[in-house]
Amino acid sequence: RAAGPHARSVWMMARVSASLVGFGEALLVYKPAPNAAPALDVTPVLESVGGAELNSVVALARLAGGPQGLVAAGGRCSYVTVLPTGPLGARIERMAMSAGVQVLCHRQLDGGEVGTGHVSHDRMHYQRAHSSFARLNPQIFDWPVYLAGHDWLHLTGITPLLGEGPHAAWAAAIDAAAPAGCAVALDVNWRPALGTFEALWARIRPKLPGVACVVLSETALDCLARMPADALGLGLGAQADTAMPRYEHRYQALGHLRKLWGVAIVACCFKCPEAAFAASEGGMGSRAAAAAAVGNTIKAGGNVRWSVAATAGGLATSLDAPVHHRPVQATGGGDAWLAGLVSALEPPHKYPGGLPPPEALRAALMRADLVAALAQASHGDQSRAGPGDLERAEALRQRSPGGAGPVYLDG
Repeated sequence: RAAGPHARSVWMMARVSASLVGFGEALLVYKPAPNAAPALDVTPVLESVGGAELNSVVALARLAGGPQGLVAAGGRCSYVTVLPTGPLGARIERMAMSAGVQVLCHRQLDGGEVGTGHVSHDRMHYQRAHSSFARLNPQIFDWPVYLAGHDWLHLTGITPLLGEGPHAAWAAAIDAAAPAGCAVALDVNWRPALGTFEALWARIRPKLPGVACVVLSETALDCLARMPADALGLGLGAQADTAMPRYEHRYQALGHLRKLWGVAIVACCFKCPEAAFAASEGGMGSRAAAAAAVGNTIKAGGNVRWSVAATAGGLATSLDAPVHHRPVQATGGGDAWLAGLVSALEPPHKYPGGLPPPEALRAALMRADLVAALAQASHGDQSRAGPGDLERAEALRQRSPGGAGPVYLDG
């Protein structure tokens, strides 16, 4: 395996003091209410404020203890967006501010709308093509001012597919980050409802030189394995599945992509049901065996979650210390994972040689996995985990074998 357990002091970092600014679209998200009995004409729903970048910033602010905790820790969480005037835009802004997030918001005055997401039959359907954010003017953003004083800029692959204005603003933010001393953490976060992976990658690829950390899902990793080499993919085409039959091959692929792109960190989050984890030899063996064991990840025995990251120094992983948990919903983990990572990791340029030490990176991965699992313990798009929740979860880790072993949440 890529890395073995380390001493307790490596991972046990109660400090949450990162400074993060996110840019993206905030949504109102509607999901079927838990345990509701829907009818054709009436469906009880759960309404929540969402948006991947906002979710991450809110998660970090809450981990730090909200407004007072952020001040005490010397951290700062900010969110740049465009919202319409009126009660819906104001609701989103109030929610973010209540968590301790500074909202750097431009208001659209000419009858704009808030984008919405609707979950039906376990699929997300968007109504956001005519939102205030989708129609933004990219010239309104003063990026040097917005980025000043932040360690990390969090972006996703959602924004560049929302229209030419959002794409231009997203690209300008990346260009402005390095001069402002801010590292870009880009979660590819491909949403098929917004466009093809090829269309997204055509917009991400030219901006990779300005990105410090790229975060992938397993789905994105599969797409990049098939992507031609001249498009900065692995060039495996239709042979991708047979070329990477085991999990360990996928971990090695992260190293190949990092070298190809020249970024400091390429990370991937892995998760599967308990039975699948056992069938895959604890996350090292056959993915086909894991796939055969996959059932409903919410109702059938819980999840196992772990992460792997590649740097120029090799691979770091939390595979020896996975988190076992029972999520109440399937979404929200990835956004919280990013918050957990930056809560424990300095931007690469602040480390000697621009390279995080392996033990620091592994500790950050373990923190991120815990935060992701905590986020999925409650309904709604955003994590409600505070410093006490994180402290209790990390105390479970401390009591594990060697002080850095598996964690079993919810018993």
